[in-house]
Amino acid sequence: MVGVLRAFIYGSLSVVLAGCSSGGHKGPGGPALNDSAQYLSALKLAENGACAETLPQLRCMAARGPGFEGPQYVLGFCLMEEAASAPEGENWNAEGMAWITRAADAGWGAAQAQLVHLYTDGVSVPRDVAKAQTWRLIHDDNPMRISLGLPELDSAAQVSLERLLDDGVRGEAQANADAWRRSPGVAAETTDEKFQSACRDLLKGGEAKEHSSTRPGPGNGPGNGKRRPVTLTADTL
Repeated sequence: MVGVLRAFIYGSLSVVLAGCSSGGHKGPGGPALNDSAQYLSALKLAENGACAETLPQLRCMAARGPGFEGPQYVLGFCLMEEAASAPEGENWNAEGMAWITRAADAGWGAAQAQLVHLYTDGVSVPRDVAKAQTWRLIHDDNPMRISLGLPELDSAAQVSLERLLDDGVRGEAQANADAWRRSPGVAAETTDEKFQSACRDLLKGGEAKEHSSTRPGPGNGPGNGKRRPVTLTADTL
């Protein structure tokens, strides 16, 4: 495995599960999954270094769209952790970055913090100081993170980014952050039988119970908004 997963902060468990109802929710593969139980199971596997094992579960949950930003973030994290083992022709680094960005755009705080680290480090993706600062500002002003008292970016990350900033970049990032609006994704509409079959295999049983989309919280999860970077070249983006 490339990189090391950091321990999940269980004190913020209710925030992480904000997008995952304790009731079932009908997914692409058929009847309901027990969302919270499935997510907790997948999260524990990821924390214990078994990201590859939990990818099918995370894909099923992430594909549901709004309300499942937590699984989307963890899926992105795990894809990037397991990129070296991706089947031929699949770019898990790029796919992982896409899922992390999707969760960040929907307001998931841990994903926003992750993007700050990724764009500042410039190892897993090309360094982009303006994007790093933009996501830092968005993360700092995340209303759910503030209301729940979740931590700011760690001081080391902020110091690293500050060293790269100049007035021009600060102005560009501030304008981008001011223009940013939360944009929840949409559920996947897929007829792919392989995907549906994988989801059916994860069913917990019981009747399907539809529920309304829940507002995503800022979240914490594997990496706690941080990860050891993996290599991603510009031509794979």
